[in-house]
Amino acid sequence: MSRVLGPDHPDTLRSRNNLALIRRGRGQLEEAETEVRAVLETMSRVLGPDHPDTVTSRNNLAGVLYLWGRLEEAETEVRAVMEARTRVLGPEHPYTLKSRHNLFLVLDGRGQSDEGKHSVP
Repeated sequence: MSRVLGPDHPDTLRSRNNLALIRRGRGQLEEAETEVRAVLETMSRVLGPDHPDTVTSRNNLAGVLYLWGRLEEAETEVRAVMEARTRVLGPEHPYTLKSRHNLFLVLDGRGQSDEGKHSVP
């Protein structure tokens, strides 16, 4: 796809993001993190930080960090995703609500789920 559409085309970036998800699913966390970070950097530059695809890629990075057990970093990413989705999509959009749930999971993993219940808007 990259040869036909180019490396910065949104469809190419989505395909690379999907590849990162496949690697994550296979437990190839190092490769998944490397790919999703590269995709996220390009999406941020090409599409902007609040574009839905960029935010989804950032959410995928949070998922990889969560699986690594890097919960503080995952929390930072999940909070950024939740803020962007709230701002762009609204507080009751299903993706925003999913972000709130993801924040709860990360906080629960950090032993702070009670805080999460109270601090999540």
